[in-house]
Amino acid sequence: MGDMREKRIARPAFAFLLMSAAVGCSPVEGPPIVPSTAPSATSYLNSSSVIDRNNPAAVAGAATDIFFGQVVESIGSTERRGQLESQFTIEVSERLKGKAAGRVTVNQRGGLKDRTVVVELGDELLVLGQSYLIAARFSNEEDWYTLIPVAGDIPVTGNGSPRAEVNRPPENRNEVRDRMKDAIAREIPFIPSGATGTTSSNTPVPSKTSAPPSAPPQTRPTGSTPRPTS
Repeated sequence: MGDMREKRIARPAFAFLLMSAAVGCSPVEGPPIVPSTAPSATSYLNSSSVIDRNNPAAVAGAATDIFFGQVVESIGSTERRGQLESQFTIEVSERLKGKAAGRVTVNQRGGLKDRTVVVELGDELLVLGQSYLIAARFSNEEDWYTLIPVAGDIPVTGNGSPRAEVNRPPENRNEVRDRMKDAIAREIPFIPSGATGTTSSNTPVPSKTSAPPSAPPQTRPTGSTPRPTS
């Protein structure tokens, strides 16, 4: 379908039906999607960010794709490389940046473990049935989108019937659209840490033209005395 990215919903590498976090620990559960399975506690991650999440232009520059969509499936939570993650299927309804279309898989840091929600400070797990403005980075290797925490999953008004309470009040979809379109127009390009092709401001750069080195001073042999001229 052209350059449309069709997501593979079923991925053997991400099959986490009752996957145990460690020997002797209870299995990692799926995210809470109905009130009857609501967890009893929340644990917050407080990690540093390489972008300014409070600056929409920085968020727009870091995201490969920005779109509106509704959460239609909660795939589950798992631990990958020692980090708890959750995945959801989102039906894209409107694209502002990138090539996302149809149903896509979105990866979010955090999840549900031992009936405790683990999530980024200021964020919450996506809620089944809720519509969001999604800002994420696409991974060609994994074939899914990874949310930019906090600023990359804004609940919005519109079609949708959330299956659980959304802690952050949904924002007006039109206002969010206008704000993000403006941010995309002013986006700040994201440069990954360690990228080549940049020069530190503390590194001196030689000029294109420079003066030739001065000739060394001439010295007389030791012990020689100039004779007076007649």
